[in-house]
Amino acid sequence: MKTVFYKIKCITNMHVGTGEANYSIVDREVAKDEVTGYPIIYSTSIKGALRTAYAQMTDEAAIKEIFGAEGGITTGGAGTHKFLDGIFISRPLRVYKSSKFPFLPTVSIASVNHYLERLSVFGNNHYGIDNIPDVDFGEYEFLTNAEEDILVEGEPTGKLSGEVLALLEKLSDVLGERFAVARTFDGYDLPVFSRTRLKEGKAGGGLWYEERIPHESVFCFGVLCPDDIPEMAMPEIVQIGGNTSTGCGFAQITKLGEDTSNV
Repeated sequence: MKTVFYKIKCITNMHVGTGEANYSIVDREVAKDEVTGYPIIYSTSIKGALRTAYAQMTDEAAIKEIFGAEGGITTGGAGTHKFLDGIFISRPLRVYKSSKFPFLPTVSIASVNHYLERLSVFGNNHYGIDNIPDVDFGEYEFLTNAEEDILVEGEPTGKLSGEVLALLEKLSDVLGERFAVARTFDGYDLPVFSRTRLKEGKAGGGLWYEERIPHESVFCFGVLCPDDIPEMAMPEIVQIGGNTSTGCGFAQITKLGEDTSNV
């Protein structure tokens, strides 16, 4: 089996929920990885979004071959391609004291190493980097490679340097040219939107609150398929998750690295 990895960049805010009731003040929370606590896009959401996009690109026979029959194995067999969860890499955080950019893609050392580990496990780590070493934040909450003296989220922000900077800059396909590293993501909650339930087509059903993944966030997912089958012709834009009628969930998909490695 070969594995090809792709980047998901959120163009609009996204809500991929758990589908379960919760006792939080937020009525609908974003799905979180049970181990890392980071936002996650479950493979079922990715597969469903791609299947919908493929309906505009090809015929039903090709869709069934790739994704399997509607309903899975019990209704006609699995498809040739297997989809992995979309794991979190970075999210935007606001920048102060900059005349050039309002935010920076922000990672933690842990989120980057989780990404590198996922690539390595499935035999397609195109960076050749096992992990990023710990960095001494000192008095700072964030470190950045931006040229300006900025504040990320208004917090003390220092400059990346040395080995860590050199390694992170090799990940420009997911981090971009400018980025920040957070000491921790604790305290930087995902945005919450208030919405009004409709009652017989009119407002009046009461307020409810929904957590969303902010636009410019970045995830990575993998697709496994047999060696003798060509990789998918991935649509450039897909719509993932809930609230699609309100413009949520638009995302850009781009291939990462090479697909010559096998698992």
